[in-house]
Amino acid sequence: MTESKDSREDDSSVRVALRVRPQLAKERIDMCQVCTTVENTQVIMGKDKSFTYDYVFDMPTQQETIYSDCVRILIDG
Repeated sequence: MTESKDSREDDSSVRVALRVRPQLAKERIDMCQVCTTVENTQVIMGKDKSFTYDYVFDMPTQQETIYSDCVRILIDG
């Protein structure tokens, strides 16, 4: 998991989370390459494009981590 902006004061009502999914079996068989890199709250695609989100989770992130970091606060209110 990477850092989130949640610890900072932010009064916006919309937050965006991104999870980079693992490759599918077919993608691995076809020798497809992963073209994303996760750095803190940024996703870098290829060599020259980057996108910033409130939360960014890389491939090995467990579902429980995503839930506790992004969803629990919405449910608990």
